[in-house]
Amino acid sequence: MITNRPPQLTDIAFYKSLPRMPIQVDFDMFPDLLKFDIFDLCGLKPVTRKIAELSHDRTFGVQPTDEVIDYYCSNNTQFLMVSVVANCCIFKKDNDIIWGYPYSVSIFPASKRDKLDYVDPRFAASFDLENIPTRNWIYLDYDPFSGEWGLVGDYGILAGQNGINICFSDMIGFVLGVYFLGDNFLTEDIIMPNLADAPSIIQKKYRNFRIKRYYKSFSNLQPRRIWGVDSPIELFLMQAMIDNGLSPTPQYLIYNDGRAFPCFHDMFLDDSFSDDQTLITEADFYFPDSRLAIFCDSSKYHRSKKAIQKDESIKKSLNELGFNTLRIPGPMIVNDLPSALNLVVDKLSENKK
Repeated sequence: MITNRPPQLTDIAFYKSLPRMPIQVDFDMFPDLLKFDIFDLCGLKPVTRKIAELSHDRTFGVQPTDEVIDYYCSNNTQFLMVSVVANCCIFKKDNDIIWGYPYSVSIFPASKRDKLDYVDPRFAASFDLENIPTRNWIYLDYDPFSGEWGLVGDYGILAGQNGINICFSDMIGFVLGVYFLGDNFLTEDIIMPNLADAPSIIQKKYRNFRIKRYYKSFSNLQPRRIWGVDSPIELFLMQAMIDNGLSPTPQYLIYNDGRAFPCFHDMFLDDSFSDDQTLITEADFYFPDSRLAIFCDSSKYHRSKKAIQKDESIKKSLNELGFNTLRIPGPMIVNDLPSALNLVVDKLSENKK
């Protein structure tokens, strides 16, 4: 579970509890291609050429045909239910709705008695796969970094009359969708969504991304991060920044030609991307207007001489390309969050001059 929370965070509205009133995840924070991926992750996955051939009229909807189910049964394909889960760092009330601002999207496999829970294709297909009622499903005490969680169920039922006050609001995992992942397919046969006129290199990268993130078999119960921050210290700083009126973008990819992308989903839509570009770093947060890249340096990974040299090399490369950098020690974020926030505010003010 997420520990060592800075005490200042408890003053943020809805941090320690959420009421029963309608809660919505703010999808506007997601890149457009990520929104599509979330929408597309339903039914039995992945769709292969063989499945397309077995579907009536060479079309394939979410609900499988009898021929498709028979095919899965004949080659002993088993399916694992996977939930697409969003965690939110801040909640704000607007009229009669509380909007959650996400800090993480992960996919999480179903389990039974602490083991992956595979089911046969007929059982998976017994659901109305296009309308699985996941709109109000939540995981309580869901830690997207470790995979620990407490209860799962309908928000209204778990909230009761008094809302949810048995866990911090950033550890409520909102289920955005569900799909069933097969364990028997050839990756070269997978059919991918059409990226219209995107260059072949982009289509190849997108294909590899989807296979690695969405279709790779799970070997344990660890969530697989799709988008968002990587660690609790990043979450804490993000909460403080947003509560202070700042709008940081997490996990920015910065390349050697000076271009920066909020995430892989945005990079895929850039038709000028080429194999000649090399990734310099992935900044924990980025402010485009100030070209400010922020890094949250944990003691575990940034104390060694080698790590310090690497960090200095990244800083030098970014400075040469016109980027500003700020490194904040993890212990400062945990033990003195106001000072860590002031470093960000001062750096942004300095860059505006």
